[in-house]
Amino acid sequence: MEENIVVYDGKKNFQSDETVTGFTVAEGLTTIAEQAFHGCTGLTSLGGIPERVTTIGKQAFRGCTGLTSLGGIPERVTTIGAQAFHGCSGLSSLGGIPEGVTTIGEQAFRGCSGLTSLGGIPEGVTTIGGNAFYGCTGLTSLGGIPEVVTTIGSEAFHGCTGLTSLGGFPEGVTTIGDRAFRGCTGLTSLGGIPEGVTSIGGKAFYGCTGLTSLGGIPEVVTTIGSEAFHGCTGLTSLGGIPEKVTTIGDRAFRGCTGLTSLGGIPEGVTTIGEQAFCGCTGLTSLGGIPEGVTAIDRWAFHGCSGLTSLGGFPEGVTTIGVGVFQCCTGLTSLANFPEGVTTIGWNAFMGCTGLTSLGVIPKGVTSIDRWAFQCCTGLTSVAIPCSVTYIDVNAFQGCTGLEAAAEARGLATVVELGRYCFVVNRRVSVLACVAVGRRQIFDAQGQEEHVSVLLANLAYVPDDVLRVIVGFVA
Repeated sequence: MEENIVVYDGKKNFQSDETVTGFTVAEGLTTIAEQAFHGCTGLTSLGGIPERVTTIGKQAFRGCTGLTSLGGIPERVTTIGAQAFHGCSGLSSLGGIPEGVTTIGEQAFRGCSGLTSLGGIPEGVTTIGGNAFYGCTGLTSLGGIPEVVTTIGSEAFHGCTGLTSLGGFPEGVTTIGDRAFRGCTGLTSLGGIPEGVTSIGGKAFYGCTGLTSLGGIPEVVTTIGSEAFHGCTGLTSLGGIPEKVTTIGDRAFRGCTGLTSLGGIPEGVTTIGEQAFCGCTGLTSLGGIPEGVTAIDRWAFHGCSGLTSLGGFPEGVTTIGVGVFQCCTGLTSLANFPEGVTTIGWNAFMGCTGLTSLGVIPKGVTSIDRWAFQCCTGLTSVAIPCSVTYIDVNAFQGCTGLEAAAEARGLATVVELGRYCFVVNRRVSVLACVAVGRRQIFDAQGQEEHVSVLLANLAYVPDDVLRVIVGFVA
């Protein structure tokens, strides 16, 4: 390529001019403005920036893939603007950043895939902005981050797949931002997180598939953020979660297929968030959930196909939320259902094809919500406690193995059956006969010709008994 040295006067940008190989700056200018040399792929050096320049604007050198060094940035520059060197894939070192710089802006070095070290960041830098080193796949270590840095911004090291260790993390850091290390698949350990860190942000280690242990999380951490370890398929244990943690955030361990036990959850945890362990197919038991847990949010164990029992369920839980055990195909029994449960929520056990009996639903349950046991094809009997006053729409739809609903005694009110709550394969196949005292109320739901079948099965009903008889139509 022929040499093409241009004069930058602050009025004209050279954005996407691939012929530019160098530049000089007009007299009096102190700023390289936004996008001044954005996409100048032929630019190989920053030599030519005069000492009077104090600011490098946003995206000033974004996409300058031919740039190999930062040498030439004047010493008076104090700020590297957002996306200033975004996509400069030929840059291999940060050497040359002036000592007066205190902030590395958001996405400043995003996509600098040739960068292998953080050595060269000035000691005065206190903040590393969001996405600052996002996608720097050649980066192998955090060594070089100044000790005075207190904030690692969101997605600061997102996608740094070559990073194997957090060694070098400054001791002054108190927060690991959202998605800070998301997709760092080479990371195997959390050792090196400073003791002063109190919060691990949402998706902080999302998709770190090489991570095998949580050992190294500081003891002062109180919150595991939403999706913090989502998709960490190499994680086998929760040992290492600090004792002060009280909340396991939404989707915190979703898709951690290598997780086999919940042992290690601190005793102070009271809430397990939405989808917290969704898709943890290796999980075989709920043993380890602290007794203080009162809320298990929706879809918390959705798709945990290796789960075979509810043993270990905390007694303080009062609600089985929406989809909590949906598609737990290995679940065969509802034994150990907590006695304090009053509601079985939508989709709670939907698709639990291995479930054969509901014979232990607590007597305090008052409602079974829609789709609660939909498509539980292995279900052969239902024992509905006398406390139930409402069974919602499609609660037992698709339960092809279901034979009958058992008696419910001591109930003074009539059970309200949601429409089609026992529909199989989209056929109206339930005939419900409710008898209170000697007064009989029939609801054949469009199948009046089968009322006689019910009468044949209906014995004398005492005043204190409410009976629901379910007969399937061929």
